[in-house]
Amino acid sequence: MNATIAIALQEYITNFAITGSPNREAVNIPYFLPYGVNSSMINLGFAGFGAEVIDEAANSRCAWWQQALYT
Repeated sequence: MNATIAIALQEYITNFAITGSPNREAVNIPYFLPYGVNSSMINLGFAGFGAEVIDEAANSRCAWWQQALYT
């Protein structure tokens, strides 16, 4: 278990529940970027936060959900 990652994820979830955004300036965690148009995302792992990576699982089904036609 990595306490730094666990606390950061709790902060993101709490911030989102309170404000509608996972980001808050007063919190000392990396800015949570939205899922990118090129299927990029932030890399979270046991070692901590990494650079953006490309989602290898992105496919046409995921693209349909990203359109949010169901809302």
